[in-house]
Amino acid sequence: MKFTLTASGENKINKIVNALIQKTKEELKQTIDGPVLDNVVKHTPDRSQEAYFLSSGISDTGVSWNKVDPQRGFIKEGFKTLREGIKLQKSIIKDENNIVSGVIEHTPEFSLSVGFGWLTKIGKQSLKKRSTTDADAGTETWSSLVWKWENGGTYTVRPRDYGSKLLKSVPEANGGFDSMEKTIQPWRMYYNGLNDSKAGIIEILKKSLKSKAQEFNN
Repeated sequence: MKFTLTASGENKINKIVNALIQKTKEELKQTIDGPVLDNVVKHTPDRSQEAYFLSSGISDTGVSWNKVDPQRGFIKEGFKTLREGIKLQKSIIKDENNIVSGVIEHTPEFSLSVGFGWLTKIGKQSLKKRSTTDADAGTETWSSLVWKWENGGTYTVRPRDYGSKLLKSVPEANGGFDSMEKTIQPWRMYYNGLNDSKAGIIEILKKSLKSKAQEFNN
């Protein structure tokens, strides 16, 4: 037995498919921008943890350093905390060959927005604010900061002024250091957040698409 699909029948099927794809895109975006990112934030370091891990390091002389000076060494004024930044992210929904997917982009601009500043001693009595967005801060390091929080990474900090030393004005630094190697352990924020959300995403899409499909049976 052979069946031939009429033009009107084909149009109806296309209409149903397109409606289901559009519904999937809407629900997926709403779910990623809401519950998924909420779960990502749960696995994200808070402000005090950010300060600790970005300030900790091992100097060129082998000294472990993990002291944080929130007034001078880790200033968030003008920057978002990592949790604030992630919560404000928006997903990009793609539709390629009727396959719908959602992407959370980690742009250099986003990494720079969750950086930080610090005060550097200039001369004997003056302090100058520096930050990770300064032209000479090392853009390659800070424009991938979110990736370092996600997957782990290292970076080396050196004085910006030739002949000076890091933390030279801090007594515990014993005269200061020429450089310091810092390591961020992988937090797997997005990986763990997505894993926490998979079952919920599937259930939301199933219910939504079932409801949308029933509209064509009425």
